[in-house]
Amino acid sequence: MSKKMNTQILVEGGIMVALAFVLGEIKLFKLPQGGSVTLGLMIPIIFYSLRHGVGTGVLAGVVLGLLKLANGGYFVSIPQVILDYPVAFGAIGLSGLFSKQFKKQKSIVPVFCGTFVGVLGRFVAAVLSGVIFFAENAKEINMNPWTYSIKYNATYLGIELAIAVVVIFVLRMFITKNLTGDKIGR
Repeated sequence: MSKKMNTQILVEGGIMVALAFVLGEIKLFKLPQGGSVTLGLMIPIIFYSLRHGVGTGVLAGVVLGLLKLANGGYFVSIPQVILDYPVAFGAIGLSGLFSKQFKKQKSIVPVFCGTFVGVLGRFVAAVLSGVIFFAENAKEINMNPWTYSIKYNATYLGIELAIAVVVIFVLRMFITKNLTGDKIGR
């Protein structure tokens, strides 16, 4: 890969992280113990991951997670912070597992599959964090910590997934023609 291409990918990653951060600041609603529904925070990281693969996608997600932490993240312990921010947001980059199929097929199907896998990765990290670090919330209402964490995190991440799917569906023609790694505008 040429130096110019590496610089282009790096700059594109920075732009996608910045866009995701801004979209994440537009909250449609916020849950009382953390988590919120945004205007599509995950979509730029998903697109970037599909264009450049899982490694660069995870890295972009980690950077986004660290920015979210620096901009008012919730701190209980170092392991909790690692799981809630770099791991959870980095997991969005797992959508890049479908990068090769996306580029080969130029179809929306790998985009939806990647979106689901990325959101699922974030969901798993959020559920684990809830069970490990916030089980007392479940005990207050006499609920199993696993059940509580799954329900709580599904509440906002399910809506985030729905928003991502709708936006991706609306943009499907642009996505399949311009985001497959080909040069845009040429």
